[in-house]
Amino acid sequence: MSKNAVNSMEMQVFLFGDLTLGFKPVGILPEPLNFIRIVNTMDEPAIISFDGQYGNDYVQAGSSIDINNQACAPTSNGRSLFKKGTTVYVKRGGGIPKSGTLIVSGFYLE
Repeated sequence: MSKNAVNSMEMQVFLFGDLTLGFKPVGILPEPLNFIRIVNTMDEPAIISFDGQYGNDYVQAGSSIDINNQACAPTSNGRSLFKKGTTVYVKRGGGIPKSGTLIVSGFYLE
């Protein structure tokens, strides 16, 4: 395979009925990712964590966030990545959702 080719990970989906007040794993990052998109189609906000203990980001209901690590690349030899094997967690950021999903997708360079 050619170097610097962009590849995508398989989407990881978390259903609204599984969301609780405590962090639950959405999935594990299969590769060192430089871009992550988190889409919240639920009718309530969600809190994202990358360690399962502390909230790292907040995603409003019906919205998405993009985390582009390439913005940090000039200070890290051209690459800034989420570590392979990092678990993404989610918990309720408001009331109890009645519909929707939380979707995590990402991209990496080969």
